[in-house]
Amino acid sequence: MDIQKEREDFEKLWTDGNGHFKFFKFDQDDCKYRLNGVTDNLPKEDLLSASITLNTAWLFWLCAKKRAVPEGFCLVEKKNTEDWYLDDCEGMWW
Repeated sequence: MDIQKEREDFEKLWTDGNGHFKFFKFDQDDCKYRLNGVTDNLPKEDLLSASITLNTAWLFWLCAKKRAVPEGFCLVEKKNTEDWYLDDCEGMWW
């Protein structure tokens, strides 16, 4: 899995849904978002809640992607598979 590509896709989806990263930076070593020091006078509890929400969404994103296509498999469009394993005598397509 290309973490950088996944991160770009996740961040686009997050910002398209009116999310932002004003208070966060991505930590490459830990593969999660950390507070960047910007607070805009928000209480610590709000910043902590935002951090938990963002990192939970990121974790769910990665887990869903991993389960969608397990290692060693690939997705192929249906239109490209209909003739792969069929012989006329098998009678599988009517």
